[in-house]
Amino acid sequence: MIIRASDIRQHIYCPRQTYFAFVVPTPKPLTYKMNYGKREHDITEKLEGRRNLKRYNLKDGEKIFSPNLFSPALSLSGKADLVILKDNHAYPIDYKFTSTAYVDPGYKLQLLTYSRIMEVEWGIESKRGYLFFIKQNSVRTVEFTLELNELFDKVLEEMRNIIEEELFPSPPKSINKCIDCRFRRWCGDV
Repeated sequence: MIIRASDIRQHIYCPRQTYFAFVVPTPKPLTYKMNYGKREHDITEKLEGRRNLKRYNLKDGEKIFSPNLFSPALSLSGKADLVILKDNHAYPIDYKFTSTAYVDPGYKLQLLTYSRIMEVEWGIESKRGYLFFIKQNSVRTVEFTLELNELFDKVLEEMRNIIEEELFPSPPKSINKCIDCRFRRWCGDV
């Protein structure tokens, strides 16, 4: 079973996302917000091709747009928006179209997933990544600390447990998360 970087991000938002994606596969309709964000993302990628790397505190480097990342050894996959290679280091970058430039833990783990795959499969160091918040035109640095790596391992274990044991997680603490959820109609208790 291959877990995608986006699955990890969604699990942080609500563990039921893991259940509906893997245990009881259900249709994954795109919400209005998802479609709109995708359009903005595509525009940003075109613009990013012409920009320098100053916003990422790098003078130069090789840009790789939308690389498909996969590690059979880790059973992980993902598609970063951009990876910058410089001096045997890889810097994953993800674009976010959100109302605030809040660095959500799920975003951090999504970046760390890319990092882990690149370290194993490309044999290259990756100790930090970046989140580019489109609406705010701002960049946030994410350091891949020991604590973040420990959280990553814990979340991955939790996800695999839900999948292997076919466990239906409790609903999220905040019902507000359910308003725009693509799995809302299948939960039944929110």
